[in-house]
Amino acid sequence: MNNLPQGWLRRRLGEVLSLNYGRSLPAKSRVFGSYPVYGSNGIVGYHNLSLVAGPCIIVGRKGSIGEVHFFESDCWPIDTTYFINDFSICDSSFTKYLLKSLGLASMNRATAIPGLNREDVYSIEIALPPFAEQRRISAKIDILISKLERAQFHIDHILSLGEKYKQAILADGFSGKWTTGWRIANGDGNQLNGDNGIPNSWKVQSLGDIAEIQTGLTLGKKRKPTEITKTTPYLRVANVQRGYLNLSEVKYVQATTLERQKLRLIKGDILMNEGGDRDKLGRGWVWDDEIENCIHQNHVFRVRLKDKRFPSKWISYFTNEFGQKYFFDKGQQTTNLASISKTKVAASDILEAQRLFELSHTDKAKRTEFVRVLKLIQRSISKEAVYSGEMRYLLRGQRSDKHPWMQQLLEI
Repeated sequence: MNNLPQGWLRRRLGEVLSLNYGRSLPAKSRVFGSYPVYGSNGIVGYHNLSLVAGPCIIVGRKGSIGEVHFFESDCWPIDTTYFINDFSICDSSFTKYLLKSLGLASMNRATAIPGLNREDVYSIEIALPPFAEQRRISAKIDILISKLERAQFHIDHILSLGEKYKQAILADGFSGKWTTGWRIANGDGNQLNGDNGIPNSWKVQSLGDIAEIQTGLTLGKKRKPTEITKTTPYLRVANVQRGYLNLSEVKYVQATTLERQKLRLIKGDILMNEGGDRDKLGRGWVWDDEIENCIHQNHVFRVRLKDKRFPSKWISYFTNEFGQKYFFDKGQQTTNLASISKTKVAASDILEAQRLFELSHTDKAKRTEFVRVLKLIQRSISKEAVYSGEMRYLLRGQRSDKHPWMQQLLEI
């Protein structure tokens, strides 16, 4: 904090504010009223009496340490918090933003329940502007946060539109619209079946007709003392996500040679979760031999296409996008071997399916990159990023050219 602006001072935080201990107020002792009762993580109840006159800043002392809450009116901070209600040196709004920018949550020294020592907080050196400038800074930050929230709203809306676009595009793919020109060029025509709206050259088949479906290994099963087993990697529900595999944590199980042979995953196998929760219905992706001799547990089904030329990922795209709706339309909250086998798939011939997959894979890559960039922007403009990064420059009386858009927002 060298070269401070004129009128700014270097101070220890303990010189400009006091962290006071909250007071215990068990739930059984509260009488419901209009005054909020604050814990480290926010409001935990209401009481008919207040402990502190507003405005008041509450800082998490135990548990969710370093959490900062601001309340304009009277309230009751309990004993897991500190509170600040003397703003004679630091403006209340400026103090709120300053504390949020200091990373207090990282100052835990407790070995069991996280705890924030106020002497550690008091020792932090800050740049203290004159009182009037504190108010100007906090007013600028208020406007900046408001603009960031509006930007966040618009990004969320764009991501939502992107999801609807993806569903519409894939719906066109699964109805044959993507490959109309391909069929005409190959002499298959462009006539649609009036009953189901797909090309006449396509067939509607059950997944069980075009694939072998296998349930997995039951965990914790009792074994005979004579059975010989080997430690084997296996996939569980958490590994099989919608459109990708999360292999950051793969667990192991004891399996016999017969089980390993029967359940071993091979390149191109389609994996589908059993369900149970709405978000798991139809969820899955394709195995690409990421782990040698890997098997799957009983809550993960393996779908192995009989014709290996047919693109597995095309089937997985279908089950990810439309499988959930299929199971709900059938009144099922979970999937099983029978329901997966009966899942209807509109299947073209091999060459057209391969062309459809190429188109869908290219489209997915473009959408994935678009979403990745949007989420990077989303993270960069989040309140947390601002508090921990660019906002610090403003609170220290400095300017940063790291993000020009930030400076433009501040020029008000």
